[in-house]
Amino acid sequence: MGSGNFLGHFMPGIFFIGFGTFFLLLILTRCRTLAIDNNKKSGTKVGYCDVHLPERNLDLLCRLGGLMMVCSIGGFFGEALSALSYGASFFHLLPHQAMYASFLFAGVVVYLEGRRWIFPEASRIAATLAFALNYILWNEHALMKKEMADQRVHSLQAQINLC
Repeated sequence: MGSGNFLGHFMPGIFFIGFGTFFLLLILTRCRTLAIDNNKKSGTKVGYCDVHLPERNLDLLCRLGGLMMVCSIGGFFGEALSALSYGASFFHLLPHQAMYASFLFAGVVVYLEGRRWIFPEASRIAATLAFALNYILWNEHALMKKEMADQRVHSLQAQINLC
């Protein structure tokens, strides 16, 4: 079966690119706004962490948590349907499904934090746990590859989770 099918790699790629791009743009926008506000003030300057940690925009957390849950569930079942389409079992791509499950967990925690049902910054802990689990899964996935190029690509995907 080689390195898998296109859909099984395209869906997580889009998920990670979207996830990373959103947060990068959010942080850059907030830093720019903070720099402009600090330039207008004289005296004490406020830092990014003073303003945005813990996350104060609870609506953003709820929406982001919901989106993460929907994308993760979609990815989980997308992987299952992909396996079923070529005659394998529902859990044939269980390592891929475990990656989605870890982000489903993180999405639930983000949503719960947005509703103030759990402590502030729990979402950062859950995201760190999801990325650590994804590193372990990608790294083990890379080690089982026979072709060196395929092994290297999956190894790099594992290392990206540590950034």
